[in-house]
This record gives sequence, structure tokens and C-alpha cells, in this order.
Amino acid sequence: MTKAPARTCLSLLGLLVACGGDIGEGSGGDAGAADGGSDATRADSGPIACSATGGGSVTSTTAGTEVEPVVSAWYQIIDTEASALVIDERASNCDPDAIMEQPGQLVTIYFCSALAVGEFDAVPALAGPCADAPKASVTVQNEMFQDLVNDTTGTVTVEQVGECIVGSFATTTPDDQELSGSFMAYPCP
Repeated sequence: MTKAPARTCLSLLGLLVACGGDIGEGSGGDAGAADGGSDATRADSGPIACSATGGGSVTSTTAGTEVEPVVSAWYQIIDTEASALVIDERASNCDPDAIMEQPGQLVTIYFCSALAVGEFDAVPALAGPCADAPKASVTVQNEMFQDLVNDTTGTVTVEQVGECIVGSFATTTPDDQELSGSFMAYPCP
């Protein structure tokens, strides 16, 4: 698979950043709920709820790309066949001014098909709509949207879709470094 031009990702981010609106501020949410419990336990207790800012965790063995602490996690539909989920060190919550004014790193997970419960293949780059085979692309970026970690491969698992997007990701870089974590992302308005 060939790598998509950087301008494609930047144009997606341009649309993502333009979502506007603040969905709340706070201290990151309860990341533990996304990590523990079995599917049966979750089904018995009902849907997992996000805090006002979402939450999650990120593990990275690539030096200099720690995203910690996770302060916000949010999900934005870009168009009918593209969306992005952001796990951020900043209380950005869909506010483009907050994103650009605060230093920090973020994990961005791009989806090229409709978001649904299930497993998505994490691929190095997305080359347009992929409704026939669910795929995602996972990167770590700085506040200027420069890629610090890209070309990862592995899986993104979505366990819940709705008022709170719940799931996890497990990817590796081309040099076998780990980038993984969990998320409880609040949908942007």
C-alpha cells in the first residue's frame, strides 16, 4: 500500500479542526472503565458513559512520543466516509483555538469507513473511502499536526458507538516500537 500524501492528512485535520464548539473541560475522565471488565459485564451494566472531556490512555515505546496525561478524547465525523478520533494531552475538545495555542502531543486515529462496533485494520496510510474493508490509520502528532509516529500497523477495536465511543488500539511502528492504548471519546457537536 502506498503512503497517502501529507496534504490528504492535513486536509482531514483542517476539516477536523474546523468542527468548533467546546464540549466541556475537566480532568480527563475515567480511563479505567475502558480498560476493565468483560463484554458480558458491560452488557449487563449498560453503555459506558464518557465524562465531559472523554478519557483514555496511551502506551508508547518510541522515545519522545508519550501522550500523558490524557486530558481529552473526542470523535469528529468529517464526512459520511471519514472520521477522526483524537486522544490529547490538552483540553482541546474540538476547539481549534485550544489545539493551536497549547503545546502537547495527540494520538489521531483516522477512519475511512463508517464507525461501527468491531475491529479495524490499522494501516500505514488511508487512500480514500474503504467501506468494503474497515481500516484506520494511527499517528502521534504534535500541536502543529506534524507526525511524530506514523506508518503504524495493527488493529483498532471499537467496543461501543454512541454518546461515548469506547475502544482500544494496538499498533507497532516499522521499527517494532509499540503504540497502543484505550479511549472513551466524546462525540463533537
